[in-house]
Amino acid sequence: MRELRLSEVVAALSHALDLTEGQPAGHAVRTCLIGMRIAEELGLPAGQRSALFYALLLKDAGCSSNASRVSALFQTNDLVAKQRMKTVDSSKLTRASAFALRSAGAGSGVHARL
Repeated sequence: MRELRLSEVVAALSHALDLTEGQPAGHAVRTCLIGMRIAEELGLPAGQRSALFYALLLKDAGCSSNASRVSALFQTNDLVAKQRMKTVDSSKLTRASAFALRSAGAGSGVHARL
């Protein structure tokens, strides 16, 4: 029986994270590849590259933990809400606030939304 390498297990987990977050297949792996190329250009030592490799593959590890809260807040599937949030320029307070008022608690009265 072949032994699994840690990198294989973490890569499989990153694939599952992509699926739970509605990302295209291979999203985390592509992020990792880009990050590793940058690390190479910067000349990072092997130990730092190794840590970066795993950090990039697991970058979305905590995202599924907020699924229930996001779903309740926006009263929709968390993937739908997260996709909509990606279209908002959160650096613009008025746009972010308008999005929150329009989207949070959809179907509820103004008092419930605030």
